[in-house]
Amino acid sequence: MPPQRTVDSVADPAQRSFFLLEQDADAAMTYFYGQLFAMDAEIRAMFPPAMDLQRMHFFRALARIATGRGVRGDLAGLVP
Repeated sequence: MPPQRTVDSVADPAQRSFFLLEQDADAAMTYFYGQLFAMDAEIRAMFPPAMDLQRMHFFRALARIATGRGVRGDLAGLVP
């Protein structure tokens, strides 16, 4: 089993911030979408009624971007 990462083991400031966000990903994505829909309620119609999968997919895409895993040349892989 690989050693568990700690915030001190993440050097890049953007990756460090994302590492801290990962610990409460669902709440972060719920907050994000809540703010998005509050800014423009018409946007809500573009998303599924149950947002669980959407929040998870979006967070995974953000994780890949933040950590630099598989992003270059694989942008299509970020969108389910």
